[in-house]
Amino acid sequence: MGRRGEHYYMEAPPPVDRRRALRLLMAPKEDVAPQPLLQLIAQPQPQMPTCYCGIPIKSGLVMTPSPTQGHCFYTCGNWTPEFGATCPFFLWVA
Repeated sequence: MGRRGEHYYMEAPPPVDRRRALRLLMAPKEDVAPQPLLQLIAQPQPQMPTCYCGIPIKSGLVMTPSPTQGHCFYTCGNWTPEFGATCPFFLWVA
């Protein structure tokens, strides 16, 4: 995975607000957003890729000065600074 002493910045993917989309779809006509916006919101959301644990992956950025500094990667969604990753999933972003 990374070299000893490398630090990573972890970021979770943004959540999808399906409740808001449902409220817009169920609202009376005068309160409804323009039709193209409704079509965009109502489209099925692509399923987030998952790690070997079966949960959505997290993205990160190498922050430590090294040859890989500034490179983005994906890793186990259960990653924590204290325990590291739960599974060995790791993928560099192309």
